[in-house]
Amino acid sequence: GPYGASLTPEDLGRLLWSFAKLNLWGPTTLAIIDQFSKSLRIDVPYGPWGTLSLWSLGRAQQAARVAGNAHPMASGGGVDRRLTGAAAVVAAARPKFLPSLLDFVCRNAGELNDQGRSNFFWAVGQLGVREPRYLAAVGAPLCSRLPDLVSQNISNVLYGCALLDLDRRAVAAVQTHAPFLSALATEAARRKLSGFQSQEVSNLVWAAAKLDLPECGALFQAVCDMIATSDYHRRSVAQEWANTLYGMSLKDHYDPRIFEKLRQAVLGEKEAESSSSSSSSSSSSLSASRLQHPQQQLP
Repeated sequence: GPYGASLTPEDLGRLLWSFAKLNLWGPTTLAIIDQFSKSLRIDVPYGPWGTLSLWSLGRAQQAARVAGNAHPMASGGGVDRRLTGAAAVVAAARPKFLPSLLDFVCRNAGELNDQGRSNFFWAVGQLGVREPRYLAAVGAPLCSRLPDLVSQNISNVLYGCALLDLDRRAVAAVQTHAPFLSALATEAARRKLSGFQSQEVSNLVWAAAKLDLPECGALFQAVCDMIATSDYHRRSVAQEWANTLYGMSLKDHYDPRIFEKLRQAVLGEKEAESSSSSSSSSSSSLSASRLQHPQQQLP
């Protein structure tokens, strides 16, 4: 109504973000999208609400996926009703609002802060936006920001691009403008994953392998060194182990120390040590045979 028509793009962006945080995807959110499409003109000054709005659409896509995958007979009465309108929000945004918002953000790519770039790549990964010019425009400035990026920024950018399932030609098209994907992988390896959360590590390994980056070898070696000499096996969960090992298997990277840490994670450290002692006393060659190079298997 009249109130909505009086809202600025910044107001609408913050409203959309608030609704996304609360998982509210009903008629009011659709009205915000409609009004946003009308007010996002080329002369609108840039603000952080641009990437927050993209993040909100990525959140809607994620919610729609969750709602679509939910079994109607699931325990607890099925999917949360707040999620069921998310698909309609994404469908309403795709024809006009999403392209306009992407153009707006990319025209102002130089004004984005590091968190804004991180939000952008997470969002386009969720939404399946594969246009190289968008990725290159927002990613290029990262090459000069490497020492200042926090671990979440590095992980989110690579993870978002990997979700797009880009082929080698598409990756090359993005990297031609600015090799920020390779630069981020190199930076993570240079830091030896210091300060990275376990989920960020697993996302990095999976993403680098999916993107088939030449820097996988150095990155994976740094990851293996970190896992072998830290408490990663205590603070990681099964999905993170699965993603880490799957990513390394895609590039045929094997380190026996990782499987020893995995054994400790599965059995518990005391039980693993006891098992290791009894095994070595019964057969001196058993420990070597247990750590055979795993056979590659197509998923």
